[in-house]
Amino acid sequence: MRNRVLENVIGWGISAVLLILAALFLWAPIQVSNPVPEPVDVDRARLGARPIRVAMHDPPSIEVATFDMNCMECHALFESGKMMPGGLQRHNDIEMGHGINTNCFNCHDVERRDRLVLEGGETVGFNQVPQLCGKCHGPTWRDWQQGIHGKTVGSWRGGDERQQRYTCTDCHDPHTPAFKRGTPLPGPNTIRMTPGEGPHHDDGVHRPLAQWINQIAEHGHDDDAPP
Repeated sequence: MRNRVLENVIGWGISAVLLILAALFLWAPIQVSNPVPEPVDVDRARLGARPIRVAMHDPPSIEVATFDMNCMECHALFESGKMMPGGLQRHNDIEMGHGINTNCFNCHDVERRDRLVLEGGETVGFNQVPQLCGKCHGPTWRDWQQGIHGKTVGSWRGGDERQQRYTCTDCHDPHTPAFKRGTPLPGPNTIRMTPGEGPHHDDGVHRPLAQWINQIAEHGHDDDAPP
């Protein structure tokens, strides 16, 4: 008899608790926070494998009064003494931050401004910048030659004509080579990449990883990645 009374009490108690919980869920539903952060708008240009700056090619030129002019078109008209970036009337947009290299002639040839000078007076064109940088940055230059430093795109296979090696000035400003502090891209937001109709993922502007997945699904490769 006593056990039967206890069972009845427990049964009614459980029923009452369930009713109270149901009422709470009905009148005051629990607010669940979204664990996924809001999407970040990412510039599509930052998702590729392109150089981060435009290097000056050979022969070098600058824009003067809307015209592209070679260095010697102006420098052949006058003699220059010791050239210090801080006192230049032209090229005053140059920000110098390259250690003790405060004299333009540490890198630029005295007679030919469209040439770069190496040790011993030998000159090279602007398409051979790594040789110039290597005269002071030997270990980094050797790493670049071996493919350890810098970036290689197009193909990883040696001798492949599609392979392209970025040179020093494709990434570093030669006058201020240290990289400025930047904001890293957000990590992939895989929770938001729920399948829609078929295997295609939502590829809105806020889902760069989904765009990459869709590109591989449609074309079978990633255009920005080496094969």
